[in-house]
Amino acid sequence: MLPPGGGTNSVDPRFLTLYSTFTLLFPSTENLEVIYTSILKAHVESFPEEIKALVKKITTGTLFLYK
Repeated sequence: MLPPGGGTNSVDPRFLTLYSTFTLLFPSTENLEVIYTSILKAHVESFPEEIKALVKKITTGTLFLYK
């Protein structure tokens, strides 16, 4: 917790015991590719083979644009 002042006030420790926090690391690029590729593959299951073949390229390109 921040020290009191500057718009912040101290918080009673008894109140803080009611809460807990945890940290999650953002997935690596490889993990994101696996996750999104599997989701997209499941979505295009009924599509023609030409579309199914593009799933990996679509996922890789989308993640590249995101970065």
